[in-house]
Amino acid sequence: MDKKINPKKLLPIVIKTIKEIIKENELPSVEIEEGTELLGENGALDSMGIVELVSELEMVIEDSYGKTISLFDDEMLSDINGPFESPKLLSKHIYSVLLKEE
Repeated sequence: MDKKINPKKLLPIVIKTIKEIIKENELPSVEIEEGTELLGENGALDSMGIVELVSELEMVIEDSYGKTISLFDDEMLSDINGPFESPKLLSKHIYSVLLKEE
């Protein structure tokens, strides 16, 4: 893995992907920033949007970094919101998954 990869470099990828999913699925427009709530009553995405986000991010990571990852793991599933609380937490989760894949 490229040692230069860090959550700050992953964050723009996560935000861009969320915006694309919102647009493609004609979801209500929301300003997407690092702390934007992704799940819940005020969340930017619905459950199908989260599933699509995970799938799309796994493909983007593979295309960009040559790593096949699974964002659904035991740690993520044990937490109520897991890394889907915000784009920042999601980018940190992706980074930790990439570190495990080294």
